[in-house]
This record gives sequence, structure tokens and C-alpha cells, in this order.
Amino acid sequence: MSETNNAEKIRGWLRSCPYLSDSTKYFGVDYIGENADQFAVFSIASSLRYRTNIIGERYLESNQTQSFDVVIRAPYGSDVEQNLTNLGVAQNIVSWIREQNNTANFPDWNDGEIKFIDATNTGAPMRVSPDSALYQFSIKVTY
Repeated sequence: MSETNNAEKIRGWLRSCPYLSDSTKYFGVDYIGENADQFAVFSIASSLRYRTNIIGERYLESNQTQSFDVVIRAPYGSDVEQNLTNLGVAQNIVSWIREQNNTANFPDWNDGEIKFIDATNTGAPMRVSPDSALYQFSIKVTY
């Protein structure tokens, strides 16, 4: 059996968020379908940070980061209340992430110990169609 990768660990951790925990809803990794009420976590290319010591040896810095986009496909249209609800879900997830930082409630991590997980922006509609929209925000894991 293969080891769970970090994207799956973040997905599982996010699934414990009360705003994303509905197990009947699709929650993908690097893919989201066309139906409303779906979630996904997308990997973002993240640079590794290196340091060179005085004798020229290059090595990884002790603190690294890995970033992900969290995407929600939700119903969308001229209904102001629905659109406000969609923004509220994204805002609630970001608040939940901050709460997890306060209690150091993080998933296990393959590459070290997580120091914190930051939401680096707030949720906003990124792509819209006549009946659904993709709301997206980014998170950065520092380990």
C-alpha cells in the first residue's frame, strides 16, 4: 500500500471542517466536476528553499512551504442570498483554518512537522457560468 501524499492529507484535514464535512458531496484532488455543491483541493507548484553554507554546500532550509487552492463549485446566479451564502461558506472555512492554527490541529505531514497553515487570500468567485460558480482561496502549509 502506498503512503498517503500531502494533498490527500490536506483533503482529509479539510474534510473535518464542519463547512466541508458532508461526506455525500464530491471532494476531489486536482479535479472538480460541473455539478454544484462540489469541493476540491488543487496542488500548486511550490518552490523548495535552499541555503548554501560557507564552504559551498547546498542544502534544504529547515522550514519549507507547500501551497494549495481550495475550490468550491456552488449554485450561482442572480439570487443575491445564494451568492452571499457562497461567500459565507468560503469565509467560514478560512475562519476554521485560523482556529486550527490556534490549537495546532494539523494533519500528519510526510515531509516534517507542520508549523502553521495560512489562508493566503479570501474566497471569491473565479469562474462563473449561468448556474454555478467556482469560489477559490489559497492556503499555504509551512512545515
